[in-house]
This record gives sequence, structure tokens and C-alpha cells, in this order.
Amino acid sequence: MTCPPKKGCLIYHNGIDVVAPWGSPIYAVEAGEVIDVKNDAGGYGKHIRIRTITTTGYREWVYGHASENLVVVGQKVKAGDEVQKMGNTGFVVSGATPFWKHNPYAGTHLHLGVRDLDKQKRVMYYTNGTFGCYDFQDMFPTASDEEIRKGLMLSVISLMNTLVTLLKGRSGV
Repeated sequence: MTCPPKKGCLIYHNGIDVVAPWGSPIYAVEAGEVIDVKNDAGGYGKHIRIRTITTTGYREWVYGHASENLVVVGQKVKAGDEVQKMGNTGFVVSGATPFWKHNPYAGTHLHLGVRDLDKQKRVMYYTNGTFGCYDFQDMFPTASDEEIRKGLMLSVISLMNTLVTLLKGRSGV
């Protein structure tokens, strides 16, 4: 599928969210080189990118929303090496979302994305609606409208609970 002609298009979620408790170890999926270590408050928060070699070029993995990055740019990692700690930094929706029925960890998750690069390290299939990332949505059964409504309701409840907690803390109640 190609992206409709509008700026900033993102049709699908450009990765998969994996839920686990805050601080849980995150391991490299494949061996490769760390090419990016950043902290972006408006995006993936504390995140890294690891480039791996494939038979047709390269693959780029994005690990987002960590509480701590444990690697540096240029570092070589093996599959299974611990590279981060689980968190919810950056732009995240706390609580349950349509991607999971219930998140007992208040939004803590790993956003894992992957896309193919050609031999010149250019992103392949950039106009697929996820900026070249694999569309994991096709790999999982779709949620019913009722499940999506329940997930949205849980998200609203979680956000309201967070707001109440913040306001109580600010007022000293």
C-alpha cells in the first residue's frame, strides 16, 4: 500500500508495542551496529537504532520509549545483548490502548520497528504508509469494534487517573 498524497502521512502504527514492567531488560533482536542513540521528548523518547546486515542489503531496528539506553553509537551488539531498559519516555499514551486489552504497567512498553534498507543504506518502500517499516498489523488478528471501544475507554480512564494524581500532588492534598 502506498501513502496517500498528504504531508506527514502515517496510515499504520510503524512497529509493534511490547508490554513489560518498568526497567525490564530489552535485548537486541539481531546482531548489528548501533547507529543512533537519542532522547526525543516528542517522539520515541530514549531510543536507539541498530543496523544489521542482510543478504540483500541492511535492516534497521528501532527500539523506542526506554527508561535507559545502555549502548553508544558505533557499538557492535550481538543478538540477545541487553541494549535498553523498559520505560515509557517520549510521546506515549499511558494505560490501556487498542493495541493491548490491559496494560498493568501504566503505559510502560517497547516500541519495536523494523525496515529494510538497500545496499546504499536507503530506506526501501518508504511510501508504504509506515515510512518503510513493516506493517505488523497484518500479522495479527484485528480487534473488533467492541474491543477497540473498551481499549479507548481504558485509555481515557488511565489518563484521567494520571491527571488526578498530578493535580493532587501539585495541590499537596
